[in-house]
Amino acid sequence: GRKTPMQPASLYRRNLRSSQSLTWGLVAAACVLTFVLSVNSSMSGYRDQRYIGSATVSSTKPSCLRVGQQTTFRPRVQRSSGALRSYEQRSNRGVPAHVPRAELEMATASVESMIEKSKADRIHHLEMQAMEALKFAVESNENKHPVFPCAMIAGDMVILDLLNRLGYLKDGKVQVMFVDTFHLFDETITFMKDTEERYGFKGNWFQAEGCADKAEYDEKFGADLWKVNIEEYDRICKVEPFQRGLKTLECDCMINGRRRDHGFEC
Repeated sequence: GRKTPMQPASLYRRNLRSSQSLTWGLVAAACVLTFVLSVNSSMSGYRDQRYIGSATVSSTKPSCLRVGQQTTFRPRVQRSSGALRSYEQRSNRGVPAHVPRAELEMATASVESMIEKSKADRIHHLEMQAMEALKFAVESNENKHPVFPCAMIAGDMVILDLLNRLGYLKDGKVQVMFVDTFHLFDETITFMKDTEERYGFKGNWFQAEGCADKAEYDEKFGADLWKVNIEEYDRICKVEPFQRGLKTLECDCMINGRRRDHGFEC
């Protein structure tokens, strides 16, 4: 009843069979893994082709295109090659290949419309804010004679338009003041005349004291005063007419387009 020890030859044969079984098992597992990966890759390529809107590359059956009574056969692989070129072009432009072109264009149009709406909303908000400030300045009981010195620059023309929309120009609640330095372009004077006619108001014009026109100014101060003495020119043609205009119109509230970063210096 006693077991005999296993001979070396029998031990060798058993180890050999175990090694062979393990080897064949590893080979079978590798084959299964390779098959699964290949199927996965094929399905991924099929999904990409579906999004591009073409037939799969693996299909070789011809498709027919019927034009009138004539039937034309076209291999599906040609459609797929064109789709692949489209795929590569979109990928090179940095556009995700899995996004359909129709959806991409729709998304782009949606973003552009959102941007335009944001711009319009911001402009409307700024207009309402500016008009609220103008209402506060004009309708305040403390201010009886608001004056708007208009220098005919872009910001001043915006304020002039807002004053017109509020009705303050036609009813005379706000007086508009212009300073003619006698050195403005003829187009500037014409532009302001057209603006008065368009908004239906009459501006208050002021110029160098004692001078009705450019000829009188040249005779009294000289045509080249701005070259000889720029400080005196500014005093005669800009500062003095400006201050005289505010005093003449009894200004107790001056409206201007000065920005916050300009400071409060006069």
